[in-house]
Amino acid sequence: MSIRCSIRSFLAVLAGAVALIGIVPSTGGAQHVHQHSPWDAAAADEVQVVLDGAVEVRPAAAPEHICELEPTFDDTGFFLQPDDARLHPGTAGLLEREQSGLDAPIPTAFLDVTYVNDCGGQTWPDEAIDAFAFAAEIWEQHVESEVPIRVRAVWSNFGDRPDAENLLGSAGPTRIVRFNEGNGVFADTWYPVAIASAITGQNIVDDIEGESFDIVANLSCEQPRWHFDTSRVPPPQRIDFATVVLHEIGHGLGFTGSMSVPIDENREVEEEIASWGIAPEAAADPLPLVYDQFSIDGNTTSLIDTAIYANPSDALYEALTGQVDGVFFDGPNATLTNQDANNPAVIGEAPPLFSPNPWRAGSSYAHVDQATYTGTVNALMRPSVSTGESVHSPGPVFCGILSDMGWPVGEGCTPFFPAGLANLNASVDGSDVTVSWEPEDGLTNYRVDVAALEGLGRATFSPRATVQGAPFEVTLPDQPGGAYAVRVVPQDAPERRRSTSFTVGLEDAIVVRGPAPSPFRGEARVSFTVQETQPVSVYVYNAAGQRVATLFDGQAEAGQPIERTLDDPRLASGVYYFRFYGEQFDTTETAVRAR
Repeated sequence: MSIRCSIRSFLAVLAGAVALIGIVPSTGGAQHVHQHSPWDAAAADEVQVVLDGAVEVRPAAAPEHICELEPTFDDTGFFLQPDDARLHPGTAGLLEREQSGLDAPIPTAFLDVTYVNDCGGQTWPDEAIDAFAFAAEIWEQHVESEVPIRVRAVWSNFGDRPDAENLLGSAGPTRIVRFNEGNGVFADTWYPVAIASAITGQNIVDDIEGESFDIVANLSCEQPRWHFDTSRVPPPQRIDFATVVLHEIGHGLGFTGSMSVPIDENREVEEEIASWGIAPEAAADPLPLVYDQFSIDGNTTSLIDTAIYANPSDALYEALTGQVDGVFFDGPNATLTNQDANNPAVIGEAPPLFSPNPWRAGSSYAHVDQATYTGTVNALMRPSVSTGESVHSPGPVFCGILSDMGWPVGEGCTPFFPAGLANLNASVDGSDVTVSWEPEDGLTNYRVDVAALEGLGRATFSPRATVQGAPFEVTLPDQPGGAYAVRVVPQDAPERRRSTSFTVGLEDAIVVRGPAPSPFRGEARVSFTVQETQPVSVYVYNAAGQRVATLFDGQAEAGQPIERTLDDPRLASGVYYFRFYGEQFDTTETAVRAR
């Protein structure tokens, strides 16, 4: 059994949403005069210009990203954890990360999730909130944004639909944005609002009248097959909740395009004509989403090239349904990260998108190819999510797609890209820190960023220096005592950056960050750094004084941050004590578990 995640393209969200009338001869196939869909017409008078005229904002389509249960294949038992994904071929960054003492990528974004109940009196179960928060934390490591990414998570009853019991969820951006100036973006192109905020460093949603969220995600409150335990693969015939949340948030972050085909009330193709684009105002020419900018056929022809594919046209339909040797995402970084060891044929090629014939509303185009990526590190954004499967990483190809669309990618993504530098080292001499590296691939211009590791939330990097040519090193003088992360960013290829950590003159025998969050529902993370190398034990006790977990018991190296996670779904509500024992210290921190 499987779950076919039908993520509908923006202009095909309702049956018959696109009306096509008249026939005009065209070299690209039969061209139809396009009547703007109700989606366009309803939003035409809701366009707002914000940020002093810098961007234009309009509502996105309703999040009709519906998942339907189908008997397509058996349980897979596939279990991909975030750390497993970083073992992708060519992942030199993983070794650097281990040597630096960072056990996991540091968060570079914050997903601010508001849980809303819309289920006839039922409320979000604690275990569902825990799994949603787990998925949100993974995304916080894979994208970077100086402003919060606000998510409205709805525990939803899908109503009177005859297939409601088989629906998993839906998600999408609340708004789309067109830039009127600068920012190094595509002109006359729509961006999901979360990308636009990350690019500008300003929370665009704050300036939008009538909207408070970047992403809306609806999850079925009536799905009996949910599996909420993120620590193991689901049993047979069960659906991993965190995988579905990761997938749906991925669409809200931008994995979606505007290609559409008219469908009837049964979601069957009504006419073999395809179109694309979203008009900025009534009677204006439609403009593509940023995802559309990278779509090509098997001859490397852009699908939004109207000299080849009239919009709309039957020729475009043929291309979208794979009849011109497939559909692909031709972004340079998506191609660079397409290095799946399970399928050498795709290495270094543009990633194939799902393009069945006939068109499958909600599955075609806005997913990677099902057959190519099943059972691989790139499995998350396929159109089908198998039962008995957990996919807890966006994967290399999705990281490449995010970067191509304009997302500043986070520390969870950067190991998937070939390094733009080698032998990164941070040498501490008193309060001075010298950062040095060797250039790769002809990259000579670099920026050096530093973040203080004062807490376990989002790390905020600040530029500290630039280097243009040899020698490839920089000294940061008079660095205050504490633990830090430093990253060196190739100016011409920022996604190929690398990072490490260092500690300057700790005044205390141990510095503890966390536990966080507190209160916690699922996991609680803690990090510690010792002034001198010594044996350290970290135990967790409940309010009755019983030891419930051992988080660390071994040698801790001086100045090297060590991060550990308390993750035990059996823990009851209450206060927990994290006790740190060493030769020079015995200190305790507390956290509260809420159910």
